[in-house]
Amino acid sequence: MKNPYYIAGFICAIILVGGIYAVIFIKHKKSGAGNRFDEMQLFARYQAAFHAFVLLIALSILGGIVTDQGWLCGFDAAIICVFAAITVFGCECVLRNAYFKAGEEQKSWLIVLGALAALNGVAVIRHVYDGTFMESILNLCCAIGLGTILVANFIQRGRNKRELEDE
Repeated sequence: MKNPYYIAGFICAIILVGGIYAVIFIKHKKSGAGNRFDEMQLFARYQAAFHAFVLLIALSILGGIVTDQGWLCGFDAAIICVFAAITVFGCECVLRNAYFKAGEEQKSWLIVLGALAALNGVAVIRHVYDGTFMESILNLCCAIGLGTILVANFIQRGRNKRELEDE
């Protein structure tokens, strides 16, 4: 990481997203909508969280070894570990129909996922100089993770459509 502005921008983005999430969470809580996941969805989400946590622990140990060898900086290893765990959690929830609440509209979330994956993909292209990837791999991990979750959503939507057609 050569540019301190990159880290400052990353921290500002986390604070901004956290603030937006907090506002939406408080508004959602006051509206009384509550949690509308059924028991099967909750169980699937707990299992996905457990698998993601175990993967995070294993990758953190591996990341420590890779960092000690000097192959990656500590920040990049941590980003890879976190985004791998998030991707596993998201894909497992999607493929078990536990990603969206009952009655929640999926189309708007798919547009958001696609837009974020595309924006991060454009940011990745911006960091390639003379065929070599420079700067942090934050955008690359984000683009791959969100893109993978988006593909898992499309696969699951296809499965759901086939199930409805078979009935």
